[in-house]
Amino acid sequence: MASDRSIFKFNILQTKSVRQRQIEYERDNSTLYALLLVLFASFVYLAIVITQGTIIEPRRLEALELLGQREDIAQTYADIRSLNGELFIKTRTLRPVLDKNIDAKEIFRVADAIIATKPGLIIESYVREQEGDFVFVVVSSTVTDVPEIIRDTIEIDGVSDVMVRNVFISEETNLVRTTIALTISATDA
Repeated sequence: MASDRSIFKFNILQTKSVRQRQIEYERDNSTLYALLLVLFASFVYLAIVITQGTIIEPRRLEALELLGQREDIAQTYADIRSLNGELFIKTRTLRPVLDKNIDAKEIFRVADAIIATKPGLIIESYVREQEGDFVFVVVSSTVTDVPEIIRDTIEIDGVSDVMVRNVFISEETNLVRTTIALTISATDA
């Protein structure tokens, strides 16, 4: 009998049914799978953070720097284009003056000749238009002076294409402002 061990065999725990063992096995497996899933998610997150820190973020910063440089270049180009545009417009505006080579003394000579035709005349203003014509505003005391001013202006040496643009009589001062456009011949320099 000593060889028969079944006599001394006993179990304090209750025996489990096959169904209970199967449930425990599945529970243990699901816990293991949940643990593996958490570990896998942690590794994926760690890989994403490392990739972002070592690859994506430096590229993003480099792209932002290149974008800033490109914007600086575009602004510099816009400034140069603006400056060159202004120079082009100014050059185009001054070209008739430079082409005609009119000395400032000639302008003053014509202005003096206009006011010398009749005592009491005043040159209120004069300007050079873009087309090259000169415009004088002559102030006189009466409207009857206007035809004489025109006739005498036509007879000035070096003056051509004389045209009256307007005549304005001030109600307050009774002065007559006559606007005359004319061309002054260029001097041979």
